[in-house]
This record gives sequence, C-alpha cells and structure tokens, in this order.
Amino acid sequence: VKATAYVDGAKLIVVATNEGSREHALRVELGASSPCVHKADAVRTSDTDSWLAMPTITVDAPRFTAMLPARSITTFVGRE
Repeated sequence: VKATAYVDGAKLIVVATNEGSREHALRVELGASSPCVHKADAVRTSDTDSWLAMPTITVDAPRFTAMLPARSITTFVGRE
C-alpha cells in the first residue's frame, strides 16, 4: 500500500493505492498539526468500481482505519 496526504485549509486529503492482489488495511494517524477531523468521506476506483462513494467514516480518535481492496485507489477527505 502506498499513501500520500495533503492539507487544504480545514481538509485533510489522503490518497491510498493498493497495487497488490489482496485486500489490505490502511491506518491513518492524525498528527497534532493536522486539521481537526471528525468525519472522512471516501471514493474508490478498482477493478469493479469507478469513483464509487463509500460510507462516511466517523473519526472518534486521532486515527481511522479503512480496508483497501486489491488493485484499488481510494481518496479520503477528512472534515470537521
């Protein structure tokens, strides 16, 4: 799994790519300098999905975990 993160004002954006042949978990740790994130919206593209909106993730600690299907790209947008 490869991931990169960006901050845009009050939003945290994480793009994760799973190039492997199996599902993997991605754990995003929010640091002290991160925006205050309470929810994360996600969209996924994979062998079977094209820009599929995923259920909103509730962030109840300074971290969240999401499963990444094989051969997929998932974009998470954290917001207050």
